[in-house]
Amino acid sequence: MQRIIIDPVGNRLTHLAVKPDGSLAGRLVPADRVESVGAEILLRSSTAEFAQFEAAEETAPQHQASWPYSPRELSGRFPAGVEGVERDTGYGNRTTTRDRIPAGGLEVRRGEPVYATDGEIGRVQGLSIELQDRHLIRLLLDKGHLWGRTRFTIPVGSVDGFGDGIRLDLTKDQVRELLHVSTD
Repeated sequence: MQRIIIDPVGNRLTHLAVKPDGSLAGRLVPADRVESVGAEILLRSSTAEFAQFEAAEETAPQHQASWPYSPRELSGRFPAGVEGVERDTGYGNRTTTRDRIPAGGLEVRRGEPVYATDGEIGRVQGLSIELQDRHLIRLLLDKGHLWGRTRFTIPVGSVDGFGDGIRLDLTKDQVRELLHVSTD
């Protein structure tokens, strides 16, 4: 699984962005097609049905502005700052790829920062979700470094907002009291 898509208003899971091992193309799997999530994700769909789900990413050509000088005007030289760059037609073969997010949804990725009202308290490790009704229950967070990592959970009711990390309506001290875990 690459990421999840949630409905931030209803605190519900809407999709999983799943990219099977060895596959180049990930798909947005509707949450109602998820049978179970653990070490592996079990879906209620065939391989053919999976292939019909919406693509998890979209790729588009990256158009560049046309080169302002003709090769004759340059006499074989490039303006300062662009030495070694060739742009004959102004269009390269570069592409831009971005995540596809269904309307009204927000993506949550492992490693996103989580902020109390007075600063960062950890990073998202996962989410606890009730699969039957797809409601978010808790955020699973990591705090610390590789040799001193603390893992703890926060009730999703304490989430105040999503976007550029997850924001809580709690201070660091309130989180400490709630969890009895140091979160400095």
